[in-house]
Amino acid sequence: MSERVTVFRDGLLDGEHARAFAARQLAAVTHLPTGAAIDGSETLTIPAGSGTVTRLEAGATTLLHVATGQLRLLWGTELNQSATAGPGDTVAIPAGIAFRAVNASASEGLQVLLLRVD
Repeated sequence: MSERVTVFRDGLLDGEHARAFAARQLAAVTHLPTGAAIDGSETLTIPAGSGTVTRLEAGATTLLHVATGQLRLLWGTELNQSATAGPGDTVAIPAGIAFRAVNASASEGLQVLLLRVD
């Protein structure tokens, strides 16, 4: 199983071409078609200096889209790998990878849209 988590940074390209490019890149990384169905979604609001419990989506790719704040994502069997993402960034986490979302700020809230994609 690959433990490849990918962060797609916002603002690298503008307009409709950027959205089409991002959709193709997400599809390539997750091995999902661009029209893949959303299996579920939720908004995570994480207070400053806090984090979620460790999560594992066994059968679905997870996309985390940062609305506000700074995300520090921990993943892997021992949560020993990490990446950061800011507002507008989207993180793709393949199915079967344990992860924990942490608010990297000691003073600002973090809001993340979590999507499970089949």
